Amino acid sequence: MCYNMVRYMRETVLNLYIPFDKNIVFHKIVAWTAVAFTAVHVVAYGFNYYFLVSGPADHACFFDTTFYPSDGFIRVGPTLYTTLPGITGVLLILTLIVMFIFASQTARRYMHNTFWIVHKLFIFLYMLMAIHGLLWLTQKPNFFYHFIGPCVLFVIDKVLSVTRRKMKLKIIQADLLPSNVTRVMFKRPANFEYKSGMWVRIACDALGLNEYHPFTLTSCPHEDFLSLHIRGVGPWTMNLRSVIESSQKKERALPNIFVDGPFGSGQQDWYNFEVSVLVGAGIGVTPYASILKDFVHMMRTKNRFKIKCQKVYFIWSTSNQRSFEWLIDILKQVEEVDINSTVSTNIFITQFFQGFDLRTSMLYVFEEHAKKLGGCSLFTGLKATTNFGRPNFLEIFHKISEEHLRVKNIGVFSCGPPGMTKGVEEACIKSSATTHSQFQHHYENF
Repeated sequence: MCYNMVRYMRETVLNLYIPFDKNIVFHKIVAWTAVAFTAVHVVAYGFNYYFLVSGPADHACFFDTTFYPSDGFIRVGPTLYTTLPGITGVLLILTLIVMFIFASQTARRYMHNTFWIVHKLFIFLYMLMAIHGLLWLTQKPNFFYHFIGPCVLFVIDKVLSVTRRKMKLKIIQADLLPSNVTRVMFKRPANFEYKSGMWVRIACDALGLNEYHPFTLTSCPHEDFLSLHIRGVGPWTMNLRSVIESSQKKERALPNIFVDGPFGSGQQDWYNFEVSVLVGAGIGVTPYASILKDFVHMMRTKNRFKIKCQKVYFIWSTSNQRSFEWLIDILKQVEEVDINSTVSTNIFITQFFQGFDLRTSMLYVFEEHAKKLGGCSLFTGLKATTNFGRPNFLEIFHKISEEHLRVKNIGVFSCGPPGMTKGVEEACIKSSATTHSQFQHHYENF
């Protein structure tokens, strides 16, 4: 994965024609395509080998070394284990199987370090591919013509990443938040330029310098520090939380962080649309913490009119109200300076039923009563609307389109589980077909 190249290329005009933000999806498509053509190659070679060993000698169309007279039995061993194409072919298949097993979602989450080590077998894989056709059995090898160009670009990209990894950054503040979320702040390196919505890869010296994990920056470009909100969902993130907690209890120095990045994503294009819709689910709200703070800063410094975006709709779908406690301060800052209501926030608590369920109805009654008395939500303390149940994205997009009749292109940015982003994608397609607006969807899955 050439993350640095993706970052720079997405800033060019090529990003209008090539979806650089879908680089991981493309990576998976290439991998599955390689598996499919490997299967085709193996099956085709099996048929070819059968005809070579069972046909008469005068029908042999290859070199003498590729023809094995038959005595009535097809002998696979001499071909697979005594020839260079056979040995390298078997090793290629075994390597590919091992890499795919450890590339599964379960392995990546719970055995990330093992996944990363096994994934580096791609170097061995390419070496075997280069050797596999050296005997010229059917044609002159042309593997190198396809390999040299991408290899040079990949090496350049990795040299840039290795150079940045030498930066040692000290954690200046760490907070243990509810729902196993850890907020980490560290000093911003010199010449570290980024935009709201970008992400970095980090490693911790207390957990090993060879294990990097991606996280979205929740700090703003104008701040002199970098911050991350990391939710404990796997061994590494939980171990990081344990190390920080142990250091705070024993009053020891916090561990150091090594940073690789920043890298671009589709989320950073929110300011290119006059109207932007931000949709987050669970911890997928982290990109929008940076974006909302950035938007607040622009409003405070009167720089809002220097960007195209004039209205932001923020939608967060979460399982319970405790999941977003760490974001309350950011949302309160937005509401304090948002005099003209340029940011519209809607929170959906999905653990409650929709429709005419008695419990949900009572919650709506209490919520409306609290907002009338105090002007804020009973659950969040915010002026933002709190809803119960899952959001109806089609209905929401239709209302946004009706609210902005003069806006033709509306940017929709979502981050969360595949089920949520798929629902947003379907709503964008239907809304674009049934309203005057075109909803352009950019999404990330975790």
